[in-house]
Amino acid sequence: MKRILVVISVFVSTLISAPVFATDGLSSLFISAFNAGYKDDVSSQNYDFIELARLGTEPLSLDGFELRYFNSSGNLAGTIVFSGYSLQTDRLVLGFKNSPQYVDFMDTPYQYYFSSSGLASTAGALQIWFYDELVDDVCWGKAICNHFLPKFTTTAADNYSYLRQTDGSFLPEIYHPEINIEALSSTVPPPEPTHCGDLIITEIYSYYRESAAEQFIELYNPTANAIQLDLCYIKYKSSQFSPSGQLAPEQYYLFQDSGLLLTKDPSTFNTISITDSSGDILIDFIYPHGQKKGTSYALFNRGAPDEKWLQTFLPTPGAENQYQQFQTCPEGKEINPETGNCVKSQETAEATICPEGKYLNPLTGRCKKIETTTIKICQDGYHLNILTGRCNKDKTTSASTECKEGYERNPDTGRCRKIRTNTAQEYPVTPSSEEETYDSPQIFVAGGAIIALLLGGIGFALFQFRKEIKTAILKICRRNAS
Repeated sequence: MKRILVVISVFVSTLISAPVFATDGLSSLFISAFNAGYKDDVSSQNYDFIELARLGTEPLSLDGFELRYFNSSGNLAGTIVFSGYSLQTDRLVLGFKNSPQYVDFMDTPYQYYFSSSGLASTAGALQIWFYDELVDDVCWGKAICNHFLPKFTTTAADNYSYLRQTDGSFLPEIYHPEINIEALSSTVPPPEPTHCGDLIITEIYSYYRESAAEQFIELYNPTANAIQLDLCYIKYKSSQFSPSGQLAPEQYYLFQDSGLLLTKDPSTFNTISITDSSGDILIDFIYPHGQKKGTSYALFNRGAPDEKWLQTFLPTPGAENQYQQFQTCPEGKEINPETGNCVKSQETAEATICPEGKYLNPLTGRCKKIETTTIKICQDGYHLNILTGRCNKDKTTSASTECKEGYERNPDTGRCRKIRTNTAQEYPVTPSSEEETYDSPQIFVAGGAIIALLLGGIGFALFQFRKEIKTAILKICRRNAS
């Protein structure tokens, strides 16, 4: 009886540790178990792993298979490509780089590093693709897929792995596998990983809409060989990050991390660097001031003569860049190309009726107050001076009033002025004819005045120089006497 119980116990134990999967609906490679890890005093990511399994007992070529991971935001956070390997055993265990149980497998295909915190416990998704076909998937938390599961509990006592059952479904069980180094075998010499310096930064998203978790850096592999990202580092200010896995030729890689805090709109220039394991800077990328909310800074026409960087209102993390010049407006509004702002659409604007005293502004689609100009009205006999805005008296009105006796009208100003007396300056003397005589009293008065002035001048000179004159006369007299 004891022997029968032992046999049954061994059989049940075998079923739990190595379930036999139903082949219906499963591809030759599928997800067999996974866990987002649990916390303890040593690590916050114990046994963060993904386990894949094969159908059949023969080695399985992994060429064409690709494992994709989507984070809690629903964004593609990393891929694993198994090109050049075959699966020799029934299972392949992949461990998170920062899990204590898997740290000894650095620089091997058995490690993954999708983010600094491993698989997200709250929500996420795993997919297996065979070339362009999705062949298996599983998700947890708030994600939606074919095999939907609750989120993980990270406390050690309550943490369970999700293990695939014989009917293809998943159930939570205590399961913590170890890595089997014999699982993979190289079918052909793998291509030499291309140098990290061949990477291209193709898109930066810094000025997020809601949360800094939206920020990302997009990398691209333009070469014909895979690039081993584990040997590359992204450096920003004082922080350094390590992407993981291989980036296949002509593929994009989305890098997001909770510690990546890009300046939304730098006041000058911000530098993002790609370095190798020795710390040597391979790429220095600068994104400038002028970033707008909700736009990414993206590369267009890559490798062409007209290659350029533009801001686009349509970020495409992990995919080919697309240009959108303006923001997407809500229903009932459209873009004003002159301002880049959303305004009421033409149909909505036409339906708008402005109240009295306002009109519809076609540029903004809003009602605007009608501006009025006040015109000043002058009283009779005055006119408006357009330069001063004041009322000036009309000249014709002033001329209609006769000047009083002894005054005359000034033709320049239109005002009355006193009649001037006859002066030499106003009325100059004109030459007289030969028959005229000089018996005018004014002439004799003027001649007498001139003679008086001459006599006065002579008398003043004699008085002023009297001593000198007296001395001169005495000298003449003495000379004649001798």
